[in-house]
Amino acid sequence: MISMVLKTHAPIDVVFIMLGTNDAKRQFSTNSISLEKGIRTLLYKALNPEIYRDGSKVPQFFVVCPPKMNRDGLNNERTKENFGDAGFEILNNTKPYLEKGCRDFDVEVIDTHAIAGSIDGIHMDESGHKQVADVLISVIQEL
Repeated sequence: MISMVLKTHAPIDVVFIMLGTNDAKRQFSTNSISLEKGIRTLLYKALNPEIYRDGSKVPQFFVVCPPKMNRDGLNNERTKENFGDAGFEILNNTKPYLEKGCRDFDVEVIDTHAIAGSIDGIHMDESGHKQVADVLISVIQEL
């Protein structure tokens, strides 16, 4: 669907692709290889020259790491069941895997260092959202 979204919203200057915390759920069997391959596949589709053959400018793409999981969330039974220690590790170490998947493209990976809130350990609270917004605003201002 990314190619359709890019075409229907053109012209676009900047695109941020941010993985969600749910991408690390056990049910998806996420690991470093799936993160790398998944982002590579998505970027391959998003940067397909066919999308821009009408003369549209290729936007500047950035990949944003998902927020790190709050260790307190593992006290939440549902979070522990859905993510476990493996999900915690994946969410806290996504940048190198995403960078590996982006290395064939002119795409920077941004780690905002945001940490999820303590209620369930996976959803950001107000301060986490503000932290992500502030980092992305500064990236846009530097363009």
